Amino acid sequence: MGQFLRDQKITNVTIDEATLDRLNDVFLARVATHNAGVPEGPKRVVHFYVIRFDQKGYRFVDFADVKKHFRDAGDVERVIYTMDSGENRQSQSLFGGHFELRLDAKDANSCWLTVTADNKDWVEATFSEVADILAGQRNWSRYVRTQWTGLLIQVVGVAIGFLLSFVIC
Repeated sequence: MGQFLRDQKITNVTIDEATLDRLNDVFLARVATHNAGVPEGPKRVVHFYVIRFDQKGYRFVDFADVKKHFRDAGDVERVIYTMDSGENRQSQSLFGGHFELRLDAKDANSCWLTVTADNKDWVEATFSEVADILAGQRNWSRYVRTQWTGLLIQVVGVAIGFLLSFVIC
């Protein structure tokens, strides 16, 4: 059976504690949906979280621990939501289900949403629900960090210099 995959690079989002809660609600619902029709064994997914802050990192199974550290942290570097099936781990990600949401404040290139599984409907629904939450968290950086920003600054600087040359003369 073929593996279905949806992935997307995440850029220009601002995440707060309420957003983490909403993401976790969807995350746990998707874990329950995946495991609903699956008997005990390697096809079931297990979930865990990773949070890195203040030069320390922790891996948790309970989201309450993640929230506590998120609140207490001085500088949150990374939060990762992961679910993996035993089949995925045994086959080195060739078969089974896998979900990973990486939110990294230090390295924008490692912020990804990846969903893969044998069930296309589960992949699409999981990806869409999480992507919808993230779409609502867009910030204004996408307008400032463009290729055109440098050009605009240069053109404005030249125009101001040109106008000042008329005033001085």
